[in-house]
Amino acid sequence: MNKSMLAGVVLLAVVWSAKSDTYYVATNGHDNVAGTDWTTALLTISNAVAKTTLNGNDRILVSNGTYVLSTNIYITNGITLSGFNGRNVTIINANPAVSNRCVFIDHSNAIVERFTLTGGNMPTNTFANSGRGGGGYINNGTLRDCIVSNNIGVQGGGVFNANGLVTNCDIMSNMAWGVGSVDYGVAGGGLACRDGAGEVYDCRIFGNTATSTVSGYGAGGGVCFYASSKNALMNCTISNNFSYSHGGGVLIQGAGSNAIVISNCIIVANASSKNDGGGIYQRLFTSTITDTIISNNASYGVGGGFFSSTSTSGWYNCKIVANAGLYGGGISLSASSLLLSNCDVNYNTTTRDSGKKGYGGGINSGWYAGNTITAIWCRIMNNCVQAYAGGGYGAGIYAKNDCMLDHCFIQSNYFQYATLASYSNYGAGVFIRSGGNGIIRNCLITDNVATGSHATLGGFGGGIYIEPNADVRVSACTVAGNYAKIRGGGVYLEGDGSDTFTNSVIASNRLAAAAADNDLYLPTSARSNAFYYSCGNVLPNTQGNITNAPVFDGASTHNWRLANGSPGCGAGTIEAWMRGNMDLDGRPRIWRGFGGVNMGAYEREHKGVVFSIH
Repeated sequence: MNKSMLAGVVLLAVVWSAKSDTYYVATNGHDNVAGTDWTTALLTISNAVAKTTLNGNDRILVSNGTYVLSTNIYITNGITLSGFNGRNVTIINANPAVSNRCVFIDHSNAIVERFTLTGGNMPTNTFANSGRGGGGYINNGTLRDCIVSNNIGVQGGGVFNANGLVTNCDIMSNMAWGVGSVDYGVAGGGLACRDGAGEVYDCRIFGNTATSTVSGYGAGGGVCFYASSKNALMNCTISNNFSYSHGGGVLIQGAGSNAIVISNCIIVANASSKNDGGGIYQRLFTSTITDTIISNNASYGVGGGFFSSTSTSGWYNCKIVANAGLYGGGISLSASSLLLSNCDVNYNTTTRDSGKKGYGGGINSGWYAGNTITAIWCRIMNNCVQAYAGGGYGAGIYAKNDCMLDHCFIQSNYFQYATLASYSNYGAGVFIRSGGNGIIRNCLITDNVATGSHATLGGFGGGIYIEPNADVRVSACTVAGNYAKIRGGGVYLEGDGSDTFTNSVIASNRLAAAAADNDLYLPTSARSNAFYYSCGNVLPNTQGNITNAPVFDGASTHNWRLANGSPGCGAGTIEAWMRGNMDLDGRPRIWRGFGGVNMGAYEREHKGVVFSIH
């Protein structure tokens, strides 16, 4: 065979391998015809699928109408199954009377698109593929531009996605239902990803439910990620979903080495009725969550917005806003590590039953043991603890174990009256529990309010409350404009400890009745030795401290920057962390040639010298 003949054979082989056919399906078609154009359209989708080839790129176009199935549509070839005129008018009904799902996809090149998938009914794990995915089961392949509604499955009422891609779909009004007495046994009302690397992009998942025949179980009302290797949830809205157990919006549960990325999502108005995590519940997983809004979710357990147990999370540029739950309205941790970077934790509420204590309106990192929380350049504002007879702790943050707050704004957190019984409230801005290790660095803590309703009890520590035997390092912070009813309008130190305050300003705080310790309450005089290069009205004028008023730029307008000529300007001491770091206005903490640093969270604006060269 000469070279030209050989080239022709190779070209023919390439053309043959790329050969593709198009088949047509219509409600007025017939299954004993070719199906190669609209005039010879087939009647059933399964018959069209059967005509496709394994290695081809065949396409099936389905005309308007409702296609009621007698059996599942199984796609194991690399084909595209498409609703010709779109998902609103091309409907696959699985026929719930015969316990079908709509489609099963198992080829990496397979695509199902532009359909409504409905009527799937796989309510127990005795059905095909363990009853997973009432509307669709994707072992491999893509489901895109579909409506998936009113289906039932054990895991993934709407869709079960093992290793595929679900994109640009509306997944709504589905139910995870069946027999399950563990948190993940019945899960993912809208969608479940398990044991693989399923991805979900550009979807709207709403109005789904997870419940079990065993009372109180059923998790992940909107989405469940369980025991998977790596998953992604991006550009999605998860809203108005409900679970009877964990994770009203999203359940993340699996081995610690597994990971999920959630990016640019809105997780809003979801609820869990029994357990934890109204917005997201995470356990034994690693997650990275970026540019995401967690808002208006509710949990009748712990963590209205987010609950994490025995897991690690990094949150970047997120908003955790207006959530409600027990022990942590916005965020609650149990033996977990959480990093918050440039996040808003605002307007969250912790609610408690009558007679019980409330902890952590914004963040609860202290009720459970073994937590590490780091917040950098975050805003923790307007969070609330509804205080009952048991009292309230840490309206902004309640922390134990390891807690680091770096360049944060902790502002306008408060306790709300929920009863007229006798109780006290502690640490409206920050509460550090006994045994806790904390670093609070370059933060503004202002406008927090610790009040109570009893004549002699009431509120303690408007800005910061530190229990005995804690180890807290407060550095370059401004604690101003806070209020407590009884003692420690700015800071309350209870008993002995190893806490230190350096380069900090504690001034212009208030009590219900004017007192000498309106800014700072020290139960023992020895605690005053914990202050270095700081400004406060009960501090000794030693160790670099000053007792004169700091003189703010505008206390009446809550501008807590030091005014020119303030005794705190340049009176601080340089600390190692300041090198290369910024103040809250983004100015360098250390200016070359200008001596010491300011006390408080803000540096002065140094004016340069302008030279004119001719």
